[in-house]
Amino acid sequence: MSVITKQYTNHVSMVVDASGSMGHLKTAVVKAFDGLIGSLKRTSETFKQETRVSVYLFDSEHDGRQHVPRIKVAAFDMDVMRLPSIKDIYSPGGGTPLAFAAKQSMEDLDKVPELYTDHAFLVYLLTDGEENTSGPAAIDWLKHRMGALKENWTVVAQVPNSAGVRYMQGLGFAKGNIEVWDTSERGIEEAVRSFDTSATRYMTARATGVRGSQSYFQVDATQLNAATVKKELTPISSRKFRLVQNPEATAVQIRPLVEQATGEPYVLGNSYYGLVKNET
Repeated sequence: MSVITKQYTNHVSMVVDASGSMGHLKTAVVKAFDGLIGSLKRTSETFKQETRVSVYLFDSEHDGRQHVPRIKVAAFDMDVMRLPSIKDIYSPGGGTPLAFAAKQSMEDLDKVPELYTDHAFLVYLLTDGEENTSGPAAIDWLKHRMGALKENWTVVAQVPNSAGVRYMQGLGFAKGNIEVWDTSERGIEEAVRSFDTSATRYMTARATGVRGSQSYFQVDATQLNAATVKKELTPISSRKFRLVQNPEATAVQIRPLVEQATGEPYVLGNSYYGLVKNET
């Protein structure tokens, strides 16, 4: 059996911290994520890719002896076009069972069939604190799973500080799939905007055959080059641009460099430079 039309299906799982420390961001989180869902709808339509979204809200409750993880599943593998708001169920409180929530999300997605179309899985974790409730079994499971991810799985996280980055790397997260966010109302908006921008880049890469990413929050030159080759873009004629070399051994400002080399006024947006290190 063969499928004539090439189809792409993206399974996006949002695993969102709903612990007590997120309480002051409740309104901002709901607003930002509702906006993100709207953006995912538009992006899916633009790239003609099916996007199915799961939403996991995690915290913990006390059973009289200890805190135990609690997961609220707002949606599971639902068409993004029909996804509801989280405003009626996002109620922060309790601890931070990060590994347990990630494990639950990934185990659930494992049950989704991968028939006929090109399926890819994107798991997104957002937390404002460190793990404190999951227990060693869930943490060990996540470490093992991150070390054996299939090539069509991408697992990313936004954490509050460098300690969070180190912790996620210790679990096996790729450095390019971890980003620090500022735990404020403006910070949550910027964090969701960053995920949204990266999702657009992700879907662009998906259309060229890329199935997973180790640099979700960064521009991956390897993927861009592969995309260029597959799209068979026509090179720009050398008569339409001018390559200016920096004669100095150190970095210089682009405006005087261009004006000195061309003898013409610098025009914003007409000159570009190659990145030689990570930029924000």
